[in-house]
Amino acid sequence: MPSVTEVDLDELDVHVWEDLVSKSEICDAFQGYEWAQVLRKAFGVNPYFLIVHRDGDPVGGVMYLKKKVLGYLDCYEVRGGPLFTEGNKSQVMESIIKALEGKRRKSAYVLFMPYPLINMSLRDVFEIANYHPILFRTLIIDLSRPLDDVWKALDKDARRGVRKSRKMGVEAKIASTEQDWKEYYNLQVVHSLERHYTPEPYAFYEELFKLHRKNRCRLFVAELDDQMIAGVLCLVLRQHLVGIRSASLSDFLKYQPNNAVHWRSIEWAKENGVTIYDWDGLPLERTEYLRGVYEYKRRWDGRVYWYYYYVNNRFLRSGVNFVRTSFRAWKLFSKLRSERIIPK
Repeated sequence: MPSVTEVDLDELDVHVWEDLVSKSEICDAFQGYEWAQVLRKAFGVNPYFLIVHRDGDPVGGVMYLKKKVLGYLDCYEVRGGPLFTEGNKSQVMESIIKALEGKRRKSAYVLFMPYPLINMSLRDVFEIANYHPILFRTLIIDLSRPLDDVWKALDKDARRGVRKSRKMGVEAKIASTEQDWKEYYNLQVVHSLERHYTPEPYAFYEELFKLHRKNRCRLFVAELDDQMIAGVLCLVLRQHLVGIRSASLSDFLKYQPNNAVHWRSIEWAKENGVTIYDWDGLPLERTEYLRGVYEYKRRWDGRVYWYYYYVNNRFLRSGVNFVRTSFRAWKLFSKLRSERIIPK
C-alpha cells in the first residue's frame, strides 16, 4: 500500500521534490518548488507537500496551500497536479485525498484544481470522496506543429492584428531587465483598476523576475515609441508554457498590442522547444463581462479542454458559479479578496 508523508516548505527535500517534478507524467509549473516560494514570499501563504511513496520510493505527490477565510478559518487549496510516475495517477490521487481527510473535516473548504489535461479522468475518484465538481475550461495551443502551420491556423482577425501592430510600429520583445518588470507592474495596476480588480503586490513580480533569471518565467511585452502598452506573463517548465497574467492600456488597443505579444510568445515557445501552450482559462460564452476575452482567445486556434474544480463545500460551488456569471458578484468577490476576507 502507498504511504504519504507531509512536509512544509522549510522541511522539504528540494532535490527529491524536483526529481519528482521532472519525472512526473504531467509537466506542471504550478507544482514546482520555485512557484511555492513565490507564493509564500509574495502573499504570505503556507505551502505544504504531500509525497506518496511505494516501497520507499516517491511515486507521486502534490503541493497544497493553507489559507485563511475571514482571518481565522482554515482552508486548503491545490492548483495543478497531482504529480505521478509509472501510471500511478488514480492511486496517487486517492492517497492524497485520504491524507487530507482530517483537514477536510475541520476546515471551511478543500479545493482541488487538477492539471487540465488529466483532470476529467479523475472525476470518479473525487465523486467517491464526495467532492462537488465545478466545470471550467481552458485553451491549449499545440506547438508541436511547424510555426508556419500554427500561423496559418489562426483566425484571419488574429493574423491581421499581428500584421497591423507591426505596420503601426509596435515592437514585441522579452522583458529582460528589472526596469522592464517594474514598468509591467505599473501597467498591471492601471489595467486592474480599469477592470475592477486588485493587482498583486509588487513583491509578486519581484519574485517572478527571479524565476525569469532561472529560465522558469518569461514576460513578453509590446512597446510603442519606448512606452510599454501590453504584456503577457508566463511560467515555463520543460515543454510547457502557461500564461498567468496579461495587461494592456485601453488607449492603445487600436495598435493591436495583445496580438503582437501573443504571437511573440508563440515564436519564443517554438524557438525553445515548447509543445504545449496553456492560456490558463477560457470564459464561458454566457459570462457577458468576459465576452471580449472569450472572443479574443478563440481566434488563436487552441483546442478547448474542459476540466473541473473539485470542492467539498456545496455552498462554495454555488458561490463560484454565481461569480462566474454575474459582474456585480465578481466585483464583490474581488473586493473581498483585496481586503483578505477571503483568500487570494
